Amino acid sequence: MDNVYPVVMFVVAGALLLYALLLQTGDAGLVPYRTQHSLPKSGRKQYVRMLGRVLAVVAAAPLISGAVGLFLDPETTTLPQFLIPLIGFPFFIWLGIKLFYKKKDE
Repeated sequence: MDNVYPVVMFVVAGALLLYALLLQTGDAGLVPYRTQHSLPKSGRKQYVRMLGRVLAVVAAAPLISGAVGLFLDPETTTLPQFLIPLIGFPFFIWLGIKLFYKKKDE
């Protein structure tokens, strides 16, 4: 039972990476229905691909958290396992947007 947290984090990272890979097809139908209304009318395929790339970068947060969880004893401290996703998700979202988001007029 010591390795439950890392396994869950690896599954979450794998699911995010799989979804990011599926978005690379450029199919706007893979984006949730409610969000489809905010997609741009022109350049949808490029936008969905860009979203997939950003999501692939965001998957690094649970991946790093799972790796740290493998090496740390959960009875000693859980602080790094708590802080890495808490800080990592916003950081990797910001990083992914900075790396891959291109405005239409650029």
